[in-house]
Amino acid sequence: MKNLRSLTNYNLKLVLRDTGPMLMAFLMPIGFYILFGYMLKDLKVADGSMGELLIPLYIIIIIGNAVLNVFGVYYVNAKETGNIQKYKFLGISELKYAASLFAATMILQVIVIIAFNVFTFFYAGYAFPIAHILPVFLTIMVIEVYHFAFTFLLSSIIKKAAAYNSIALAFYMFQMFLGGLHSQSKCFPYSYKNLFTTSTQLFMDATPYLVHGQVQCNLWTSLKTTAYSLVSPLHLLLLESQLTNSATVIKQQLLSPHNLKRVPLKYSLYLVLRNHITYTLYTV
Repeated sequence: MKNLRSLTNYNLKLVLRDTGPMLMAFLMPIGFYILFGYMLKDLKVADGSMGELLIPLYIIIIIGNAVLNVFGVYYVNAKETGNIQKYKFLGISELKYAASLFAATMILQVIVIIAFNVFTFFYAGYAFPIAHILPVFLTIMVIEVYHFAFTFLLSSIIKKAAAYNSIALAFYMFQMFLGGLHSQSKCFPYSYKNLFTTSTQLFMDATPYLVHGQVQCNLWTSLKTTAYSLVSPLHLLLLESQLTNSATVIKQQLLSPHNLKRVPLKYSLYLVLRNHITYTLYTV
């Protein structure tokens, strides 16, 4: 237990010393909450304003960012650089190292969530439902477990930090820029419309409903949360695979002996983007 506590303190100092990611963790949720809150200020729902509904959505985004992009990145880097093997020689198992790193990221999440709720209280007057702290805590812990399980599974499959970073960042941007809101499925190719719509709807259904101190957390919600945690990353993997295959085919065409002398290298990226946009527009 003493080794776990010492390792957690070390990992927490390791995480907090990176100024850039720490500023991003604190400022991104606040900035996008202000943006989406201003855009949706006139939109009213049955139980309140949309600004109230954005608070639990961005709490989930904070959790996803900390687990996927902080815990996952540090864990994959430790595996790739051989640091976990060094800890094994000291008698610390890989699971214990992962638990200490996850505990450090949970401390970071608590700090960011408190700062975010303090900001929303002074900015918009929305108070955290202290009277229902137990169901709120249980809901957050369920989300934590699902994110940890998915990140641990993803890091077990992907051994390289560069590949993991791109997938984790894509998942985080999916949550951050959509804000948990329903987006236009027409932005995606036809083959991904149903999957994208289903994953987004699952996210909306599984979101903890914290408005006016009410929380809906039951078995059906937990099952839908599990389904979302599996379906949404699958959608991102399929979309990234389609983009990669499209770019590979165009790259092979550009580098063929017939086209090599006629197509300048500086136009290759432009052609890749243009062809993918054209493909997307013609298939929606």
